[in-house]
Amino acid sequence: MSKDVASQDASNKDALSKHTSGKTAPERAAFYFDRAQGFNCAESVLLGVAGKAGNLVPRIATGFGAGFGRRGVVCGAVSGGTMAIGLKFGRDDGQTPDAAAAKERCYQLTLEFCRRFEEEFGSCFCRDLTGCDLTTPEGRQKADELDVHNTSCMGYVKRAAEILEEML
Repeated sequence: MSKDVASQDASNKDALSKHTSGKTAPERAAFYFDRAQGFNCAESVLLGVAGKAGNLVPRIATGFGAGFGRRGVVCGAVSGGTMAIGLKFGRDDGQTPDAAAAKERCYQLTLEFCRRFEEEFGSCFCRDLTGCDLTTPEGRQKADELDVHNTSCMGYVKRAAEILEEML
């Protein structure tokens, strides 16, 4: 990484930290999801709950936005939340008894998180939640016209982070 890029990255982190310091997880997630910040739903929930972890977060979450790269499957807010659970309680190896217990704990927390989200919104699937097929230009246009980002997804991002804050 060049010196200029590293300096700019540090400056961006300081600016983001200034705006998110002392905020709740839902407030941080909403801040990141605001169009001015440019983060997608999965990145925003993960950042809001887990915080920045070098370049790993939000990069690891980027492809999960809009239901796995606009596929409309698992909601990005749910995916980001699941990654946050894994970051907090996940395992570092696959062989020890502690690793098996960590995996089981993550599975149970993920089941509970998804159950609560689905109970509130009726689904964990992006296409069901937005009513838009984001794989097509027409579906993306419909989402823009309906302002789904702000009228629907912002609520899913905030609530996912809130559920996680309650659980974790």
